[in-house]
Parts: sequence; C-alpha cells; structure tokens
Amino acid sequence: MTSVPPFNPGPMFRRAYATDPAAQCAWRLVNEDGFFQEMAEAARNGRPALEPCQARLARALPELQADDETTRHLKRMIGRMARQVMEREGFVFEPGSVPISDPILFLTAARYHPRT
Repeated sequence: MTSVPPFNPGPMFRRAYATDPAAQCAWRLVNEDGFFQEMAEAARNGRPALEPCQARLARALPELQADDETTRHLKRMIGRMARQVMEREGFVFEPGSVPISDPILFLTAARYHPRT
C-alpha cells in the first residue's frame, strides 16, 4: 500500500471525518504498511485486527484516551477504517465483536479471516 486511498465514511461518519484532523490522521495511520501487517497477523491468529495496534494509535492520537461521546465516535470510525483496509486487502469481516485481551483503547473489536 503506497498511496492512501480515499476513506468512505458513510453517512454516520461523514461530518466528523471532514472536520476532525484526528480522524484524517487515523485514516493515514491505518493505511500504513506496518499497521496493516499488525492487523493481518492478528487476524491470521484469530484475534481482533485492532488489538495489536492500540498502543500505536494511543501514541499517535492521545485524544483517544478521553472518555466522551466524541472520542467514542472516533473509535467507532477507526473500526470502520480498519474494516475498509482489511476488506480491501482480502480479509473477510466476521460479524460480532471479540473482547480485546489487553484493552488500552478498545474493549472489543472485529475479527477478520483471510478470503479463501
């Protein structure tokens, strides 16, 4: 992944993505090769894709440590971002959330498996 493709925020996240620099930073971050490799490795091991990426997200976006509605909305948007990247790279979304083993930012997250 060399260039960052556009994010499809859908109606739920359109306004927040257009106005929040943290959301735009998050999109660039989840599109980095290293970030994707961590998500893919977690998925191949049956773990939620965002589980190993929490510390990196927390360092890049310290505002994710807050506990307010704006932050929760941003975290949900990051989940949508992760899904778009994973599906684009050949992984299939598994419905439902899985508990994170070491919750830094997320209590639960989605799991994916490689497309067969």
